[in-house]
Amino acid sequence: MLLFNQFSKLDTLLTALAAGDSKAILYLQDKATGLVKNILLNRGLPDHLLYEVLNDSTVVFIKKVREPGFILNDTQPITFFLGIAKYVISNKTRTRQFSGNTTLDDQHHLSDHSVEQYYAQKEQREVLSHLFTKIGEPCSSIIQLKYLEGLSDKEIVQGKLTIYKSEESLRVKRSDCMKNLRTLAQASKKII
Repeated sequence: MLLFNQFSKLDTLLTALAAGDSKAILYLQDKATGLVKNILLNRGLPDHLLYEVLNDSTVVFIKKVREPGFILNDTQPITFFLGIAKYVISNKTRTRQFSGNTTLDDQHHLSDHSVEQYYAQKEQREVLSHLFTKIGEPCSSIIQLKYLEGLSDKEIVQGKLTIYKSEESLRVKRSDCMKNLRTLAQASKKII
């Protein structure tokens, strides 16, 4: 554990990751393991994909860190890493959906209802994405971590996924963010 304390500073961690330091890589993966496991569980993917997702996400993260002019802005490295992991997991989900030995005869036929439902959900996702862009950070991340990723306040605080150090301060900020999101949503309904 003493070795991992050397990566508590952001600059030290990013420099070590850019250099491919195995201890820095293990430090990052160690901090992300529980959260990535939860995302896999929520997406219905098996546990044995955990290390594959962690390794694939690490490779992408290191490539990003090595890019000239790379800046995290106000994002924590673990939050950035989880964003990458979500894309990796989405690719795993897509691969899982389209692989297999099923024929067209085995597939159920889409009804008009399911097509309508698909487009309604797609429209809702686009509206939500637009609202998250408008509301900005940290509200966007706080709401997504709780309601879309299904993480508890305790997991968010312990994983240091936001700048808030206590569950209470996180809840208060999320409450304010939800009020702002509600106001934006009502304003966008009036426009449409």
